[in-house]
Parts: sequence; structure tokens; C-alpha cells
Amino acid sequence: MTRSFKPLFIALAMLGCMPAAQGAQDARKIPSPQGAQDARKISLPQRLKVFPVTGLPLKGRVTIYWNRHQVPFIEAERDEDLPLVLGLVQAHLRLGQISTLRMIAQGRVSEMAGPLTKDIDRSLRILNLGRAVPQIMKMLSPDQMTWLKRFTEGINLYQNRAARLPREFKIMNIPKESWRPEDVLTIGRLGSADVNWFVFFRLLRYHKNKNWKKMWRRLVREGTASHPSYTADAGPAMNFLSGILLGMSGSGSNTIVVSAKKSASGGALIASDPHLGLRLPNLWMIVGYKSPSYHVVGLMPAGVPIIGLGRNRHIAWGGSNLRAASSDLFDVSSLSPAKIRTRSEKIKVRWWPDTTVKIRETAYGPIISDMTLLGLDQFPDWTLALKWMGHRPSNEFGAMLALQRATNWAEFRQAFAGFSVSGQNMVYADAKGHIGQVMAVRLPKRPNREPVDIVLPMRALSAWRRTVNTLDLPASFDPPSGFLASANNRGSKAQVPIGYFFSANDRIERIYQLLKAEKVVSVRDLSRLQRDVYMASAKALRNALSAWIARLGLREKMAPHQRAVLDAFQSWDGYYRAGSKGALAFELVMNTFIKEYYEKVQLQGYLSVGRPYRMIRLDLKQADPSRLAEALSNAFDEAPGPFEEFGTWGGMHRLQLAHLLGRVPLIGSPYRFGNFPASGSTATVMKTAHRFTGEKHNTSYGSNARHISDLSDPDRNYFVLLGGQDGWFGSTTFLSQYPLWEKGKTIQVPLLLKTVKRKFPYKMALKR
Repeated sequence: MTRSFKPLFIALAMLGCMPAAQGAQDARKIPSPQGAQDARKISLPQRLKVFPVTGLPLKGRVTIYWNRHQVPFIEAERDEDLPLVLGLVQAHLRLGQISTLRMIAQGRVSEMAGPLTKDIDRSLRILNLGRAVPQIMKMLSPDQMTWLKRFTEGINLYQNRAARLPREFKIMNIPKESWRPEDVLTIGRLGSADVNWFVFFRLLRYHKNKNWKKMWRRLVREGTASHPSYTADAGPAMNFLSGILLGMSGSGSNTIVVSAKKSASGGALIASDPHLGLRLPNLWMIVGYKSPSYHVVGLMPAGVPIIGLGRNRHIAWGGSNLRAASSDLFDVSSLSPAKIRTRSEKIKVRWWPDTTVKIRETAYGPIISDMTLLGLDQFPDWTLALKWMGHRPSNEFGAMLALQRATNWAEFRQAFAGFSVSGQNMVYADAKGHIGQVMAVRLPKRPNREPVDIVLPMRALSAWRRTVNTLDLPASFDPPSGFLASANNRGSKAQVPIGYFFSANDRIERIYQLLKAEKVVSVRDLSRLQRDVYMASAKALRNALSAWIARLGLREKMAPHQRAVLDAFQSWDGYYRAGSKGALAFELVMNTFIKEYYEKVQLQGYLSVGRPYRMIRLDLKQADPSRLAEALSNAFDEAPGPFEEFGTWGGMHRLQLAHLLGRVPLIGSPYRFGNFPASGSTATVMKTAHRFTGEKHNTSYGSNARHISDLSDPDRNYFVLLGGQDGWFGSTTFLSQYPLWEKGKTIQVPLLLKTVKRKFPYKMALKR
């Protein structure tokens, strides 16, 4: 979530809406997270004791093995028991979290947060993430439907038997409601939000600027998106909505596969490093299971019973967001009123009267110009509709289930034939040493050229009559380099435009550089690579600015305290280490420089599509010396104070380990579990995104889980979460993995059952 949540709750507390005194009293009961030997903590045996083990609707024998981090490995005699137990496990570990996600996906934030989030709920209702769910339900095979029904049956069983519900239910006013398969599919759509929406949403307000057409052409050709990147001024409510959707969507990630011929072990390797919102509990959980048809280990997203990245006996998979062009904006201002459908929806509001909103829809999609968060009041006659591939039925859930059973490249690729959103660059490695990569997406068959504008005329809808899918798009198998990688970068050209706003090249170029430098690659090499914090575009811009500083003779005009900043600036090696003085100096100088040098519209355009450093460096080739000298002088005037105050990059750039409730005034303190110096930046391999600022700040988006597998051995699978496995406050496994994360260590999760039985100390036999 974004920083804007805090003002919302401050306002509510001032209105007297929040029961702050009771909340504070409840919060004080939460055990301190500090110290593994804290006697007030809830031990793992105590946590496992509340798991229901008898009177279960099982068809066969089921055993769960738990390791010391509360990672489960499920052994099920029958396939149909597996999803039921996964539902029990997810509810045990994350019932508060998944119930919150369900409320968000359904546009019910105001039921938790009160009247100041009504516009956020209306925006979510307009986007209507679950629009295609009824049609998707009709597409599911009997086995897929059984999987979803049994999963929700497990959640409901746990929820109904629980002696005490998670604290989120009381403090956030979450109702105890039965789960349905539709809820799971809607959460899946929440995680499939199109990252391009927030490029669109932030740029629309500048559409009628006199320089718009020129700016749009340049942004499409040069600009790329990397959420949350260098955040544009979108307002707190839109930033909050962005944090909800993009924090769930995996809009940035790294994934790498290495073939047997370049592997130190002689087996193919895979390394995945998903980037999501940095909050507790983690959006992933580590899970393993074995039944007659499934034998996998990997990372499972909260609320959805599939392995998003991991491996089985034969293959391994991972992915990064393709940033696919899955949406278009259409100007439907001339559309006949008879072709606009209107429905009413009631928004329940905590501490306030309920409200009814009107939602308008067309054949071109919902009318998003009705979203007040977009700030389009200046365009009262503009009616815009959003066409999204996610509003059409598709079966990503079935694709991921098929992926878990796949045994070879052909089955891997075929699994994605029905996959639409969000588009993914999926990588593959197998036990025979092969590697590959596909584009898992369905796209309109648009003309293969750059879009002339952000908003299209209605006639452009014709491109949506035909689509292409994974099997129509380029793929790679066993390239000569011996490795493949994806970091949300621009991919292969295809018969249709894949996308327009891709991530900065820093991460992919750094990954390629490091992999090429190694004759053979080991698990240890991949672990080091996942924690790399070098950013080439920042260093290149520093070099360009240093050249101008010398040309303009600015050093001679500086006071000693300014020269200290300049010395750190010019000696910086390009690594965003927490202890780096140079990274701090660079960011402080850039924070003031860009605001002094650029007009607001141009700057907001750069920030909206991300990766401004390359665009600024290109601008410097034709810079006005006098304007540049003034902006740089002002930057070095402003930098010495915070440079001395913070001392290092980690002194200013922080990692806050906190639950959403940690942002609530009066009761938030016990839900904040530490604030630490953070390495990394917005476009480093170990991503810790941030805005341009000269103040102490917390990163809220970036690397939040790691996975590496060596397919030469079924048991060589390594995982770690930023935080921990459990979502229950006070549990010893709530934060148990953070020390491992910080030191670059991992947890081994074997695939072979005999190894699991030997290494997982807690055994739980489930009974009818």
C-alpha cells in the first residue's frame, strides 16, 4: 500500500470514527516482534496446535510435514484432497490477508476504511475486475472446478472452526463471509491488473497541452514504465489505488534460466525474483505438495491455489510481467446514449451512510472518465472507455494447473494457449538441461506500429475482433548463449505490437553482463546476482553531469560543504549499497536538479512512463548552458544539509517492515516491526523502488521473494521471503525469514518425499 493510507486514517480518527482507544488496547496485546527468545511469542508448536486435523471431508490419507519456518509439504493420497488442504493451509497462515484481498478485489475498501475511500471503491467498481468471472466459471473443466470448490471448502472449514479469527477482522471490520470459487478468480484478476493503466491515468491530464503530440511520440519511442518508478504527481487517492493494483500485479520481476552446458552442476538452473508491494504478510507463501497428479514445490500467491513459480520433477518455471498492450483507451464522446449501459451499485461505508453510485459501460469498455481520481474535470465533454483483455473470459487458473503437470517443452508452451492476463514472459528449464521462454498472453491483432495517441478513435476497436495467443508469438528454446533472462524489458518483435512501455534496460543488461562474464554459472552465482545493486543508467547520467560541471567551472564556485557532496557524487561507483555516500549524493543532487531544470508537464511525462535517467541524459546533449548551470548550482546548494544528516544511502533509503495496520495512527506502532537501511534502487536487479526525494523515505515496492532451483537434483530448491511464512501476529515465523533475506541466505525445500520426511520435523496426520 502507499503512504496515502495514513492520511485517510488520520482523518477518520479526527472525525471520531475509529475506535482508537479500543484499538490501542488490542494492539498492546500483540507480542513484540523483536527477539527470537521472547517469551510472549507464539511458538510454532502452539500455532500448529490450532490447525484442524480431525473430522475433515477427506477422500484418502493426507499428511502435512512442516519445517521450522512453518513451510508445509502436503502428501495426499487423492488429488481431490489436495486443494481442500491447500485451503486449510492458506486460511491457517493468511486468513486475515486473503480476506482483505477479497474485499479490495470486490471494491469494498470503504467497508474497512470509511468514507474517505468511497472514490477508490467507485474506481474499483468501474474497473470491475471480476467482470469476466461468471463466463470464466463456465469455461472451467470439471477437474478445475473441483479444485476451486475444494480450495474454498478448506478456507470455509478453517474459518468456521477457528476459535479466534485474525486480528484484521476486528480492527478492519472484515465480515466473516463464506468463500466461493468466484472470489478466488476475482483475486486472480486483481493480480492481473494492467500496468499500462497507470501510465494512461497519469498522462491523461496533460493530453490537451500544446506540446502533447511531441511529448507522446517521444515517450512511446524513448520512455519505459517501471512501477512505481519515479512517481508522478497523481494525488494521494490515485497513488493509493496504484499501490493496491500494481503492488499485486508483479509489474516488475527478474527471472533467469541457465542451460546444462553453462551450469556448474551440469543441470539446468532457474532463478526467480518477483517484485511486488513490500508489506507484511508477504504476498507469497512457500508450499510443496505431492498427490497422484501433482508433485511440486514453489511460491503460491495469497488467495489463489496455484504455484506461480517453482518446479516439479521434470520442469521448472518462472516469469516476469511482459508489460503487454492488453488495454486501449477509446474516445466514446460521440456514442449514442442508447449504446451506454448504466447500472447502480451500493457502496457500504464504515461509520457513514451507504452510498449508491452509477457505473456506465459500453461495448468499448467501462467509462473510466467517470473516475474522479483521474482529475479530468478540466475535460467535461471527454468520455473515455477502457478496453481490457481481462474483461474477456480466459483461463489463467487452468493454465497454471496444467503447468504444474507439464513434463516437457511442448506441454509447457501448450499450457499457456488460453492465458491472457497479465501477460508474462515465462521461462522454462527442465531436468534434461534444456531452457526456453514464451510470451504467455492474448493480444488484439493491432496494426504493428506505434500508437498515434494515448486515446484512440472508436473505429480502432476493429483491431479487437481478432486476437493472437502464446502459440502465435515468438518463443526461444536452447539459445546458443546457454541462458535466457527477462526483467520486464522489450522482447522479441512479433506480428502485433507486444507493448509500448517496457521496463528500463538496467536490470536486463546487468543480468546479461554478469552471466556472460561467467564461463559456468552456479547456484551461488545466481544468489549473488539476485542481490546486485548496480545501476548503469544512473552512473552514465552522473558522468554526463560531471562533464557539464567541469565545462561550466562550477567546482571553483562551490563552498567546502558543497565540494564534499561533489566529491562523493563524482567518485560514486554506480552501486546503490546502503553504506554508499556516492549514491546518496547522486540522488540528492538529482532530486533538486530535475525540479529546477524541467517544466512540470515535461517532468511529469518523464516520470509517468518511468526511466527518466536515459531521457535526461539525451536532453543534456542539447542543454542550455545557463539554465543547466543554474539548476546544478541550486542542486548543490540544497544537497549538503541532507547529505550530512543522512550520511549514506541507507540513512535516507529505508525498508519498513510493517503490516497495513502499521500506517494507522494511534494503534499502528505494534504493527511496525523494524525500519532498516535499504540497498538497491528503482532499476537495480535487487529492486527497492522509490520516488525522487531529498527526505528519509521507505521503499514500498520491489524484490520480495527469491527462488533458485538446480534441476540436476530434485531436492536442490531454495526459497526465502521478505518477512516470513505466517500471517498471524506474534508468531515466531511471522518474521523468521528476514534475517536470512538480509544475509542472502535461503531455506531448502526438497521435492523428494523421503527427504521431506527427514528434514521437516513436524508431522501432522489429517483424519476424516
